[in-house]
Amino acid sequence: MLAGSGSDNVMESLKREFLELLDRDLEFRYAVAGYLGLSEILKRLDALAEEQIKLREEQTKIWSEIEKIYSEIKMLREEQTRLAEEQARLREDMNAGFKRHDEELIRLREDMVTGFRRHDEEIAKLREDMVAGFKRYDEELIRLREDMVTGFKRHDEILERHAQEIMRLREDMNAGFKRYDEELIRLREDMVTGFRRHDEEIAKLREDMVAGFRRHDEEFTRIWEEIRALRMSQDRLWRYVRDGFRDLRRAIGIAFEDYARSFIEFHLDEMGYPEASVEKKILIHEGKLLEINIFCEEPLVVGETTLTIRDTVEAEREIEKILERTKIIEEIFKKKPILTVLAVSHTPPNIAEILKRLAEKHNIKLILRKEIEEHL
Repeated sequence: MLAGSGSDNVMESLKREFLELLDRDLEFRYAVAGYLGLSEILKRLDALAEEQIKLREEQTKIWSEIEKIYSEIKMLREEQTRLAEEQARLREDMNAGFKRHDEELIRLREDMVTGFRRHDEEIAKLREDMVAGFKRYDEELIRLREDMVTGFKRHDEILERHAQEIMRLREDMNAGFKRYDEELIRLREDMVTGFRRHDEEIAKLREDMVAGFRRHDEEFTRIWEEIRALRMSQDRLWRYVRDGFRDLRRAIGIAFEDYARSFIEFHLDEMGYPEASVEKKILIHEGKLLEINIFCEEPLVVGETTLTIRDTVEAEREIEKILERTKIIEEIFKKKPILTVLAVSHTPPNIAEILKRLAEKHNIKLILRKEIEEHL
């Protein structure tokens, strides 16, 4: 048993050293590849890798231009923020104006109450003078005073009622109390004059408030029109960015894998992960190299790309392949991916429908080349 265990350990050690040499030593890797008849394939793969590096450098330049455009968008957002702050200051000025109006109304109300109190005191004195010799009119004067106190609280409605009440009182008193006619007439004229003055002041105040509200409405309308114009400009800029990206993509001929990875990054940005980076990942699992075409560690995303799926058998094989890769990734990273993706460049319409049903069954996001082109 011990001899067998030692032999296994030696074999494991040799395997690890062999894999490490393959990883570090290029000449040794070519020598092994040549021995296995894979030398020409590896050279072509290296040439493809160099070409892909060049393509990635070109793509980096494109992203640099896009970042400049994002900077312009950021400046527009800052301008929008400034407009919002200006609007907030305008609202504060409005609130301050309304506060001044409220204070002026309070002072006006206090002046009115003071005037009404003086009127009440004058009428009370008149009532006391009349009580000495005209007790039979006490109830009529009390009703007059109560009507006046109630009426002063609704001064817009009482002018005619008080005038009629005073006229009736004057007519009742004319028969035996002519000496009080002039006093009552002056009292009525003073009241009418005071009410007219209050009505005119309130009318002016209402006109000023209406004019102020009209100015505020016009200013708000102008600001909203400017904000709407900014939004339209921002929408046109975003369409320009997408069209530019599409033209650049066609000009440099991005490989479908890179094409699909860019689409997934856009999708993750819309999901709330703007810093997510999608790339190709090569892992070693149980001594075997495992290549993941679409991979993002944070948040965890796993996906595969394929150029063509021609029939149902290939469709089922691709679904099984991505399910197997997903299971391995879950074991390595100890968590489930938030998104599992299968990107297909070309497939007949009937096979596309079969793929959609299989993808939905296994909670896989199916992305066809047409969908990517429409988005980007």
